[in-house]
Amino acid sequence: ANTTNHRRLIVQIHVSMNREDTSSSTHSHTRIVTREPPAEYETPAPRWMAPLPLKPWLTPGLQQLAPLGVVTVQTTLESRQQCCGAGLNYYVMNEAGEMVFNVVEETNWLKRHVLGPHRSLFLTVLDQGGSPVCRLTKPARCDAGWVPWWMHKLMLQGPDELVWGWVRQRWSLGGACLDVLGDDHEILFRIGSGPTCALRCCSEMSYGIYSGSDSDAAPEGEITKFNNPLRRSAPISLAHEDFRVHFPEEATEREKALLIGAAFLLNFMYFEIT
Repeated sequence: ANTTNHRRLIVQIHVSMNREDTSSSTHSHTRIVTREPPAEYETPAPRWMAPLPLKPWLTPGLQQLAPLGVVTVQTTLESRQQCCGAGLNYYVMNEAGEMVFNVVEETNWLKRHVLGPHRSLFLTVLDQGGSPVCRLTKPARCDAGWVPWWMHKLMLQGPDELVWGWVRQRWSLGGACLDVLGDDHEILFRIGSGPTCALRCCSEMSYGIYSGSDSDAAPEGEITKFNNPLRRSAPISLAHEDFRVHFPEEATEREKALLIGAAFLLNFMYFEIT
């Protein structure tokens, strides 16, 4: 009888220990799951703008810009948070918040994190299907281009590498002055009348777009750096890197692409914090 009771006691202890181990394992697993950080501060990809038919007089890929009077350029948070990542990612959106183009930077880790906004880079503009529409090329330059013979510039090319135009800094002791040039080097627009000292903390800074070489007339468009209140809660400050481009009424789709490139160049010259 004593032997039987002893065996029953051993079985009860063994079963009890197994239950405790199972309970402890289940509790430990639950604790690990509940401690996973929530997915916060993600930049939701906006829905794409409906594709527009290509008219014979429009540049293929740029027909999306033809009816637009205003676009917004926005840096994505995910590309900014990449510690070991190389290039950044940008959205070009219309007034309804729909994505017109996705812009992907091609550079390397050393250029982005060591040279910062002075780095050389390529910006590939992609459509909804992921096909390249055009390409922006920026060589390395000093801060704000104080050296007259080493000004900031940016080249716009089509998918076939044919040059469509340039955006070049014009040397000035005042604020930012940019010339937007066509493929024949003729001045299409001049961008200026911005603040003499560009500050990232300012809520809004505007740069007028003037037709041709006449910067004394009233501006026909505007590039505005504005603080986006919806992005102030992000763990990395992005509120100072949103741009809004108001196109001149008579601007063609290629000229609009060049003015978007001018917004990128202003960001690299004065506002980007890598």
